[in-house]
Amino acid sequence: MPPSEFETGRAYKYAYYIFLDASGYSTIVAFNPQDRAGEAFNLFRERAISRVRRVAVSHRCQRSELWQWRGDGGFFVIHDDDESVARDVAMEAAETFLRLDLPYLRDEFRQMGISGDLHMRMAIHRGVFHYLGDHHERSVHSADVNFGAHLEEAAPRDCLVVSADAFQVAGPHAESLTLVGLHEGRKVYVRAPSGPPAAARRAWRALHGPPGWQAVHAFPERPSQEIKAGLVDSASQRILDVGTALNTCSRYLTTTERPDWYRAAVLDFLHRGGGYDCVLLNPKSRAAEELTAQWEEDIPMKISRALDRFAEFKSRYGAAASGFRVHQTDSFGGLHALALDPETDEGMIMYSPYVGLTLPAAGRTARADTPHYLVSDAASVLYGKVRDLVMACAAPSTIQRLL
Repeated sequence: MPPSEFETGRAYKYAYYIFLDASGYSTIVAFNPQDRAGEAFNLFRERAISRVRRVAVSHRCQRSELWQWRGDGGFFVIHDDDESVARDVAMEAAETFLRLDLPYLRDEFRQMGISGDLHMRMAIHRGVFHYLGDHHERSVHSADVNFGAHLEEAAPRDCLVVSADAFQVAGPHAESLTLVGLHEGRKVYVRAPSGPPAAARRAWRALHGPPGWQAVHAFPERPSQEIKAGLVDSASQRILDVGTALNTCSRYLTTTERPDWYRAAVLDFLHRGGGYDCVLLNPKSRAAEELTAQWEEDIPMKISRALDRFAEFKSRYGAAASGFRVHQTDSFGGLHALALDPETDEGMIMYSPYVGLTLPAAGRTARADTPHYLVSDAASVLYGKVRDLVMACAAPSTIQRLL
């Protein structure tokens, strides 16, 4: 990298940062030969450098440099003694790259035979830039760099996110930006590809939710055996599996299919000293009778079949499955829940509420097709409510051990 035009030891008060990242990087690397993927992202880097350089030259900007780059993204530092020049370079370069360069890059990727979709995130922040010198390997002593990097990570794909610090002096560029909310306590503004304010708000809401909403991960249908095995691998002390018949769990534990991800994960968890408690419905309970009528399924038969499988699993693995326990309850919680270490502060719960149970069969959503949610203490209020429900379903006073 050539010597910097920034002076060692000088603090540049009104520097502009452009952060950009190719959000499709991992997909492209996974589905293409390494040399071809490397060539594609070298092209991405060259286009970014070229765009910033051309805009900087057109405005006769004193300082504009790619400061750091790591594979799929990096950041530029732009400064001029006339701040409006640096501002215009940052705003125009970012907007033009998204509007013109990104579509051209997608075409070039296709012509190169690259599999996968190229998307990106961009952010602009304005703050202090303190240059320590090239001998520090271009390290930057600035909290503003950290915030700008976090802002880029929060950007919706193919959108430009601008900090309040940059927006307040954005001048004519402010018209294309829409206030969408807060990030790390600061106002942020977004420009979406299609332009209208509603598009910017929609892009931000789709990624972050409305103000005050908390983190919940969702999957539109029942997760695969491999995904559920990964959740089991995340537990360290106790797993609580609460449902109606736990048909899927019992099938995974006794399957002859390969790979058997779930059974392997459960056995490893038990080997590590964990305890796995299943709680299913008492087949003779009133709840089982009502669900049989509502779902038009023989719920007691499904429970009996699951119990046979659980017994087979414990018999087959003997002492290795001693920490695996099966219980029944008369109470129906209206959901399936896989709770990981629910008694600890690091607990997580994957749950799926059964939707439309009272509708006729034609309008009812199959339980395997209902959304599944993963919550932790990051969604403190919701997590607390779901955890309390799951723990109530498994309270010692309400369950009877079977295996």
